[in-house]
Amino acid sequence: MNDANMIVATTIPVFSLLVALVIVVVAMILKSRSDGRRHTERMLLAEKGMPIPPELYDAPERRDSKPNGYRAGRAWLLVLGSVMFFVGLGVTVFGAARGEHAENGLVPLFIGLGFLVAERMIAKMIARPEKPSEKL
Repeated sequence: MNDANMIVATTIPVFSLLVALVIVVVAMILKSRSDGRRHTERMLLAEKGMPIPPELYDAPERRDSKPNGYRAGRAWLLVLGSVMFFVGLGVTVFGAARGEHAENGLVPLFIGLGFLVAERMIAKMIARPEKPSEKL
């Protein structure tokens, strides 16, 4: 394998992981800004003595208490997990069959496996009823 192919083989996984990291950071920044705007609006309503509508309270907590609120997230985890897992498996098997670098497919394979494990953890969390905390 020449140097150009080796550079491409190492750059693509690193670039894809950096893109995923940037997406997560941007999502966190946007969520933080949204929460800040909601907080500012609640404070302005409270200063004016107006009633605060229930929609302005912590909506994620109410949404998370419903098992149906997880359906879309679980569906995406299943789809992305399955696609990444089988793409990684295909690249690994194809690379092994050609006698080249089969380990290049392990990155997407394990990312897909992580998505699938995350979906199973969410499913167990939904199925298990929360126990009220005992006060001492």
